[in-house]
Amino acid sequence: MPQRVIFTKEDFNALNILQSDIIPFLSQISDFKKIKTQELGATSLEFAPLVQISATEFVFALPSAVSFCARNMIIKFIQKHDMENKFDDVYSAILSKIISNTPILGALNNAPMVWHSHNDIKYASLMVEIDEGFSIILHAFLPSIKKHRDGGFKSLIEDDGSIAKQLKYNLDQDIEKIYKRNPKHKGGLALMIGCGWGMGYGVQKFEFKHQGWMRETIPLPDLIRISWLDYMSPEYFIRIQNAIKAAKNAGLSLFNFNGILNIIAWVRENDGHIIPHDLFLGGASSEFQQNRLMITQNSLRKLRGEADLSIDRHRIMDHKGIWHVVQSFKNNTQEYADGSHNLYFSIDNIAKNKPTVIFDAGAFVWLSISTPNMKEYSTINALLKMLHMWLPRVILTLKNNGIFNVAASPCMLQMLFEENDEFEIMQDLPSAEKLLGLVMVSRSTVPSEYVIAMEKGFMSGFQHANNHAERAIVHGMLKAIIIHHDYDIKKSKLLKLVDKVVKNNDARSFHVMQRDSFLQYICDQLPNKLVKLNEIDYAMVKIGLGLTKKSILNVNHYSGKNECVIFINSVVSKTLDKLKNELRGYNRLKAILKIYLNIERSNAEDDAWRQASSAVLGLHGDGPEGLGLYIKNSSEYYAVNVTSRILTEICICESPLDGGENISNMELRVRTY
Repeated sequence: MPQRVIFTKEDFNALNILQSDIIPFLSQISDFKKIKTQELGATSLEFAPLVQISATEFVFALPSAVSFCARNMIIKFIQKHDMENKFDDVYSAILSKIISNTPILGALNNAPMVWHSHNDIKYASLMVEIDEGFSIILHAFLPSIKKHRDGGFKSLIEDDGSIAKQLKYNLDQDIEKIYKRNPKHKGGLALMIGCGWGMGYGVQKFEFKHQGWMRETIPLPDLIRISWLDYMSPEYFIRIQNAIKAAKNAGLSLFNFNGILNIIAWVRENDGHIIPHDLFLGGASSEFQQNRLMITQNSLRKLRGEADLSIDRHRIMDHKGIWHVVQSFKNNTQEYADGSHNLYFSIDNIAKNKPTVIFDAGAFVWLSISTPNMKEYSTINALLKMLHMWLPRVILTLKNNGIFNVAASPCMLQMLFEENDEFEIMQDLPSAEKLLGLVMVSRSTVPSEYVIAMEKGFMSGFQHANNHAERAIVHGMLKAIIIHHDYDIKKSKLLKLVDKVVKNNDARSFHVMQRDSFLQYICDQLPNKLVKLNEIDYAMVKIGLGLTKKSILNVNHYSGKNECVIFINSVVSKTLDKLKNELRGYNRLKAILKIYLNIERSNAEDDAWRQASSAVLGLHGDGPEGLGLYIKNSSEYYAVNVTSRILTEICICESPLDGGENISNMELRVRTY
């Protein structure tokens, strides 16, 4: 570990770093005497963290200050040469690219952020409708580097009110535009995004009173982090806000000094609950009874660390010598037996509409897909998922069998599907042997690049009940990588390697099925997204239920049949009364149609899942992982069906035939509890 922060003159020479280049980062002995009197966050060691410990060796005494001192030096250079305006323009363009390459809040792709300046502050905004009657407004503000003062980054630049005034004006204008387009708009979330590269800003509070709207502030780096989390979505973010509101309505104040990221981390640590259950056990609810809850204040540190590790964004060089910004495919820190946690994708190639994945096995294996005659994105995406699933398994099998040289140069597998995606039902399907012959492996004209072409007639092989087509693709991938690593193996051994990768006849990812029911024929006309239960909604609707006024008891512990019956009856009565009252605000016909379509979407997904369940068990085995996936999905579809049917019955009795609003997906999700 110490060697990671120790550098020699030879190390610097190898990187073409001159002695004069490191002098600005080098602390002198005289500086150490001053540290005792200096304020933490603005010490001389933070401005110059490199210390010479011998004639030839240097140590980074404070590695955490590397970014600090580098940024401080760059800002001084910019200000010295009057380059602030140019820097602001370039930096805002970089931020626009980063935002465009990020699925903001897990969903908003290619978000266009156009900046405009006002009093040395750049502003950019974006409005997106995320559900029927609900929108998210993003407002980013970027203070000029001109405002940065000497003294590092410890202190804040206090807003004189101009930023707050402009943000309020921009938000009010955008919300006014929304209601002009749709007077029945219900509300949403206004998200203010703090950007910047210099000192932090203290923005003054301003009045924000718009019925149905919530306001939140988040720094851009934290927004980027949470946007890549696998569970993040605009709905999830709004659920957090609704949970905070529900707690407040129940008379509970949350003490949180570290922003929305800390709340998200806290809720995640407590399985979706903003108020953990253990606060109500054994007299521990005193904090709740005193109408306050002091949540853990450092939860955001753990979330930031996990997010950065799971995203793992860095740069690597491809087989052509071109650098790419890459990012982890899984977006979590869990290690998987199939090696998929080592799978990355190229952010640069996504921007070029050339999806490319990379497997880090010591030596990098790159893979891209080409479908010149296909039009349906869903088909191309399904093929991509299939290739992503098999690539790690192929490489791990080769490594386990000693047929993979980690010191080899990077290679690229170009997966070419020559046919279109207009599938025809065929009686005479190609045999497993013929499918192997339809996968052609050849060297490209580019060094270390191999074309694996699935020729015409191959796509019909996916209609087999067994996984013959995917076996043939795995065979081609194995063959190409073996050629690149200069191994010569017999055909029989190659087939045995295929059997080690594809361990049974059921394991597969890509499915082509003939429609044989009415539901399968109409599934394309159903809503794209299933509205299903969520742990945050489940936790939120329980806030305050135990404190119902209808209960004659006002304690946090119940024992005996009579006490429990009284308590449960009061909770059920309160919940039912609340649900009836809410459903009276929705149009009966439109609400029932929405619920019915959701039931049919659930049935369609459950049907597709059951047809593919043998393939899932074939891939993951019939152990805890495979059975867990099956049970989880089956339970979700069952829960959606049962709750939706109950909701339909209540809606028939309570919702008006005439008038009333349309029910949105977010409102439907909460009502299903």
